[in-house]
Amino acid sequence: MKISGTHTIDLPTDRVWKTILDRAILEEVTPGVSELVEEAPNQYKAISEIKMGPVKGSFKGKLKVKEVEEPNSFVLSIAQDSSIGSANADIKVELSEAGEQTQVKYNGDAKLTGVLGRLGQRVLGGVVHSLARQFFTEYEKKVKSVESGN
Repeated sequence: MKISGTHTIDLPTDRVWKTILDRAILEEVTPGVSELVEEAPNQYKAISEIKMGPVKGSFKGKLKVKEVEEPNSFVLSIAQDSSIGSANADIKVELSEAGEQTQVKYNGDAKLTGVLGRLGQRVLGGVVHSLARQFFTEYEKKVKSVESGN
């Protein structure tokens, strides 16, 4: 399954780079994530609850950040398992300046098994875009609130 999209964040690129991989922020703003524990630099144990229409699952697995090219890009490698299937993905995330904003582009492939695999690209594609939009919106709010001291 292809995963791709873009999002504009109303923050300068240097600020986004400094915070986009902050474990505490990611744990708080990533949809469904209940726990994100750093096991080694750029390697995390992740536990999440995802509900996609009638399908609901608890996922446990690993999240790694690799191929870091500061301040431009990184690859997010995800391996999650649940009773409804597994998801493995490598997603390249690229940041670029857009004036005082940051353009985020992400592109990758996911391999899905079980019920997840049977749901197909059309169903999960919309869910992935919705979760990405929710993540970037909450991320921007959180970083701005930290900057303003709230």
